[in-house]
Amino acid sequence: MEILKQKKWNRFLTSIKANSLFKSNRSSAEQQHALLGVTMLARQLALRAPEIIGKPNITIAILGCEDFDGDMDSYRALPTLLELKGWDLAIHLVGNNIHLGSLGHFEHGFKESIGKGVSVSRYDTLFDKYITQNGTPDLIIMNSPGIEEYYGTWFATDSGIKECLDKGIKILGCSYGYDEAGADYIFAKACGFNIENIFDNPFFYNIPFKETGSHMMSWGGQTWEMTPSSLRADDELLALCNQKPQIVGEFLRDSGKTPFEMFDITTLNRARERCYWLIGDLFYNANRHQIIEDGSEDIIIDDIELDATYLSTDRSTFTQALLIIAILRRDYLDEIL
Repeated sequence: MEILKQKKWNRFLTSIKANSLFKSNRSSAEQQHALLGVTMLARQLALRAPEIIGKPNITIAILGCEDFDGDMDSYRALPTLLELKGWDLAIHLVGNNIHLGSLGHFEHGFKESIGKGVSVSRYDTLFDKYITQNGTPDLIIMNSPGIEEYYGTWFATDSGIKECLDKGIKILGCSYGYDEAGADYIFAKACGFNIENIFDNPFFYNIPFKETGSHMMSWGGQTWEMTPSSLRADDELLALCNQKPQIVGEFLRDSGKTPFEMFDITTLNRARERCYWLIGDLFYNANRHQIIEDGSEDIIIDDIELDATYLSTDRSTFTQALLIIAILRRDYLDEIL
């Protein structure tokens, strides 16, 4: 199947003769933009739910829709991307921000013959109200749901997510960039849910922020699946996670950096040792296990014991850095101030 065989956009678009889907010629960039949401769906189905492909009268609910995935017309291409001659199914786009479209959709102009059996409907509401009115779907897709910001909504007892997991309904999702699935994983874990099998997605989208020319605005960088875990919140982990706004705000204020540079919360010193900003002009040197003063490198506290209960082996990501800072503030802030 080309959706799994190809790893680059241009080759994939060529392999499926993407331009033939449209009434008029489209550039490669326009084709990629038009097919982004449906390509994500097709790849998720091929990788994680092949038993659904081609099965009649299936309903797929795509949650948290806005921007790319809120555009109805693109999903008519799903059978083509899965190399099916046809498929009768319903796709429900669900989200209380589905009316938003900040990236400027153009009229795709697909040929009328494309995806005749695909029915696409929009539901401008949260998932709990959707299932009250429509029942549970056969498959759930959560496209870049922003779990670290909206975990209280997604994992509320009456949100519908737990009900679907209890019924054995697959829940598949993606995160914005290559570092954000880790954040979704941590916040889901704190709420008693599990995100696993995180894979890089070759068919993601990114553009540089003009303000820096380097940091990227990404969509669909990694994919994953959700499974129930303890279904009991870990209050200690949640408290650490919830320090993110305060930590980021203080870092930007104390460092003088812009919001587009908030991911620079760690650095490497001249000796190539990883240092985590902690507070003010103090950093935690992870190689020497010391809290030091920036510039002078005076040792403020030696022999730091870092509680690694919630940490992964790769501690270079933004999410892991935030956890480390939150843990050190919890355990050592009284000694520093």
